[in-house]
Amino acid sequence: MAIFDYETIKDKGQEIIEKINAEYKAITISTIGGVENVSIILHLSIDKKETWQNGIFHNSRYYILHIDKNGIIENFSCSHMVKKLRKKTVKTLQEALDYINNKIRS
Repeated sequence: MAIFDYETIKDKGQEIIEKINAEYKAITISTIGGVENVSIILHLSIDKKETWQNGIFHNSRYYILHIDKNGIIENFSCSHMVKKLRKKTVKTLQEALDYINNKIRS
């Protein structure tokens, strides 16, 4: 069962960003494969942008996460300085955001 679709997610990027507790947050709504395959890609850093070595995102304590419309959260890239998130399936978008917040701050 889908936790969001293109129509419900396309204008909620800022709302999602505001709910995540990270120093740096960026969101992309991806429609690769068509709007029926919409997903969210999050770039998160625990560190402030000013502290990144050489100003490079990948030199911070970062996560790049993918949330697909069926509620599967996948951590497909992260810094060696953070604990990798396990793949998880959630039932709501709010549950996904709560899971991410709990894991990136622990």
